[in-house]
Amino acid sequence: MPRLLNARLAPPDQLISNTQNQFEVFNRYNQPDRLNPTLTSIMHLDNQGKLQLAAQWLGDVHSRVCAPRGECILILTNPFNYDSAAWYSPDGGAKWQPLAEWQFPKSDSEARIDPQKLIAFDDAGKLWAAGNYTLSVSADRGKSWQTMADIRPLLRRNNILATRASEPGVTLYRLHWYLDNHQRLLADITVSLPDGRGDRRFLYQIISDSQERLLATDIHSLAQSPQGEIFLTRPSDRPTRYGLYQLQSDDSLRLVMEHIDRLGEIYAGRTVLALEKGIGDGAHLYLSRDGGQTWRRYQEVQDKPVFAPWRDSFVRLPRYTRLTHYHTAALN
Repeated sequence: MPRLLNARLAPPDQLISNTQNQFEVFNRYNQPDRLNPTLTSIMHLDNQGKLQLAAQWLGDVHSRVCAPRGECILILTNPFNYDSAAWYSPDGGAKWQPLAEWQFPKSDSEARIDPQKLIAFDDAGKLWAAGNYTLSVSADRGKSWQTMADIRPLLRRNNILATRASEPGVTLYRLHWYLDNHQRLLADITVSLPDGRGDRRFLYQIISDSQERLLATDIHSLAQSPQGEIFLTRPSDRPTRYGLYQLQSDDSLRLVMEHIDRLGEIYAGRTVLALEKGIGDGAHLYLSRDGGQTWRRYQEVQDKPVFAPWRDSFVRLPRYTRLTHYHTAALN
């Protein structure tokens, strides 16, 4: 089981003074030196915008989720035997304990052994986890699971191969599941076209095993805010222009802003939207605090920052430093 190295190095009142201040996870790899395993830190922005170290783990965090009230669960993998385990925090990251009765959902594929990824966690203790092709739900914090959705019927109806095969055809490249603020189950699907023609990305609403609704095509980037809102970029209806859209309750896409150049990655916080314009190098960011009505240029950034959505802030980490010696700046 992954080992907890240091815990509660930050005072608990800094961690749980506001339950919306969720923790961030930072991994550091020393490759190709396998004698130096992954060291993972759980960091937290305090109310003064300073980055605090809450805990360190010997292992790799694959995913983590937090309920609005402050309970959190994360999955770690032991760097020596690749066993995975779940850990639970009742207070936003101040204290951690292993979930002894946890079991992972049954694997949905023998061909791939990708780790399970946590998708959502609510205040009633209901938890959602994604496999390669399925989404499972647990009503008892991971003690038992039921399959909620399977993407393979949709793939078959759209002539998409579920795995990369030697035969030519459209193959599934990447799958992300989302539960949005309207409790819709969404599948973000990227497929690889044959003959090296690139990738295409689609957003579906999964209604049942036999029914889905296509919500968006030609997606370039997609982000979900802490409140569950879905934002995406794609070509707009006007030629040679690109748009930032928000998914509405009636399944329509509301145009938030339009730009003549390609739009890059989206960062969606509680009250802040951030968007890369132009060449997508992380140095051409624009911010909006009014839902996308007005935008202002972000200051020049040399290294791509980490976005903390619950605090509407960016954290810049030094490129070369020891893990326990952070010199960071919260860029509001």
